Amino acid sequence: MTFGARVVKQKNIMLKNFLKTAWRNLVKNRTFSIINISGLAIGLSCFLLITMYVLDEMSYDRYNTKADRIYRVNSDIRFGGTDLNLAVCSDPMGATLKKDYPQVEQYVRFYNSSGSKIIKKGNSYISEDDVTYADSTLFDVFTLPAIEGDTHTALNEPNTVVLTESAAKKYFGTINAVGKTIETNEPQNNLYKVTAVIKDVPKNSHFHFDFFFSMDNVEYGFGNYLSHNFQTYVLLKEGTDYKAFNKNFDQVIDKYVLPQAKQFMQINSIDEFKKAGNNLQQNLIFTTFTQLKSSL
Repeated sequence: MTFGARVVKQKNIMLKNFLKTAWRNLVKNRTFSIINISGLAIGLSCFLLITMYVLDEMSYDRYNTKADRIYRVNSDIRFGGTDLNLAVCSDPMGATLKKDYPQVEQYVRFYNSSGSKIIKKGNSYISEDDVTYADSTLFDVFTLPAIEGDTHTALNEPNTVVLTESAAKKYFGTINAVGKTIETNEPQNNLYKVTAVIKDVPKNSHFHFDFFFSMDNVEYGFGNYLSHNFQTYVLLKEGTDYKAFNKNFDQVIDKYVLPQAKQFMQINSIDEFKKAGNNLQQNLIFTTFTQLKSSL
């Protein structure tokens, strides 16, 4: 037997002796061993579950190729002793920011305050909750790949709708739904032409809509800086510090919000408004933060 073979044999013998000794100790101290092994197993399981949870949470909205530049406009309002922390803002805010500040590359709004929508399938009607109205700029901001149709023009006109793959299969039995129409429960203009079919919104997204209707069909008193009903997202240009950009909202409030507020309240400045115990603050929130999951 060679020297190398003898060394290997000795190591195998030592390993067997070690395992035998360990087993005897486990059996001899059975209760203590069970407690230790159970504690170790539970600890490792908790560690793995927490790790998986954290990784899942941190993956939210990372499917967007521009995720590091997408922010949502939030509103914090205190008026009459009531505090409101809202994931929405006024309808003209996105367009105003894009017009006045070159740091804003694009914006998009969601409007789903009208709730669910009844959609006709054959001779029956189905209540759909995952519906929203969206601007035509939706696909300039979010990465929602098209299966069929041109997403760049899909929502440019009224009475148009973009479906996810699942919605298309549900109502037409196929993803080839472009050019077809769906009927809703709206009293007027209730036929919508399908202009594009996109892949299902990833599960690790803070919104999960299956129907994106044209914003042109929203019946709303547009231009009101005092009404907060639109989820608004802005895409900042590369290199823009969103924290520094947040300082611009004081100027936006003075220029656009206060003139409308003066029509309803005796107020001359935002400082006067705050001295009365009120407050209005708006800011950009990074969309990959996990707290956004439950806001829509």
